[in-house]
Amino acid sequence: IRTYEEKDKKLFLIGEIKNVIPGNEKFLLKIMKSLLREYISKKSEEPKEALQKSLITINNYLTAQIASNNIGWLGNLNLAIISNIFYL
Repeated sequence: IRTYEEKDKKLFLIGEIKNVIPGNEKFLLKIMKSLLREYISKKSEEPKEALQKSLITINNYLTAQIASNNIGWLGNLNLAIISNIFYL
């Protein structure tokens, strides 16, 4: 579990990787840290845009992992992302 809380921005990440391949033990942690770092770096943006851009960055990272044949996590990665984005 990783969390980030600031005034109007809250993000909670919960994840697991089943059947971890040796050498990939920290893959989930790296994804979660990267997602939070990206989200936090977009302080000047609205929470919705910050989350969308952060997810695009992580998706690009995962696509690159597939291209480099690091695919042990496919079908084994579970990740929940919860945010406090409200619409009035």
